[in-house]
Amino acid sequence: MLTAIDIGNTNITFGLFALDEGRAQKGPLHMWRMSTDARRTSDEYGTQMLDFFHYALLNKEDVTSVAVSSVVPALNSVIVSACSDYLGKKPVVFGVRHFAAAKLGVSVDNPEEVGVDRLMNALAVREFFGAPSIAVDFGTAVTFDCVGRKGDYVGGVILPGPSAAADLLAASTAKLPKVELRRPSNVIGKNTIECIQSGIHRGYSAMIKKFIKDIRAEIGRNAKVAVTGGLAVLFREDIKALGSFVPELTLEGVRLLWNKTSKQD
Repeated sequence: MLTAIDIGNTNITFGLFALDEGRAQKGPLHMWRMSTDARRTSDEYGTQMLDFFHYALLNKEDVTSVAVSSVVPALNSVIVSACSDYLGKKPVVFGVRHFAAAKLGVSVDNPEEVGVDRLMNALAVREFFGAPSIAVDFGTAVTFDCVGRKGDYVGGVILPGPSAAADLLAASTAKLPKVELRRPSNVIGKNTIECIQSGIHRGYSAMIKKFIKDIRAEIGRNAKVAVTGGLAVLFREDIKALGSFVPELTLEGVRLLWNKTSKQD
């Protein structure tokens, strides 16, 4: 099996993919998520991974390769050590240069500045939906990553994520509390918490729809949309008419890139 790992600012996501004649197959057999914490040691991450395997009745010996996408450089060596020590496999940590093997051009001013997770999303959305296409990822930030008509990554949009907005509101005001993010049943809140929840949820839903409309006007009105990320489920009902919900999109990008590079690395 291939273990694909996506190290994000808020969560680290793991996916296990079956192999057939040396190629990782579409659709993770298992997915797990843990909190990102730069203070944790490789032993803590390694034992947590073994716990995942234990409760899924899997053997670590079934893992033949590990591939990593990361936007938290400080954790790269920690996760590499955890995988080497506890899974017995040293991971490949993907960078922008690897995407040439997948023929994903990166048509932006400074390609090395682009988060690898964003390129993973672009690679996967192109594979599943063709070009042009848009990947929307709800994480610490909300990102839109765009594949142009020729199949290249052409840039995108970054804005603060819903959790970041809620945290900032609570930190910047004297009386507004930090709230649990949820989809309220009514627009008009009957108390402060409901008012904040409605404002964040419906505000982001409206922003997402507007961004998709405007991006389509630039790259093609037929551009397909895939929505992913830890908070995407909160907005699934509101934007389901605009695109497909693909929670494993980033991990699928890792799988696709591993298939293209595994003979080279």
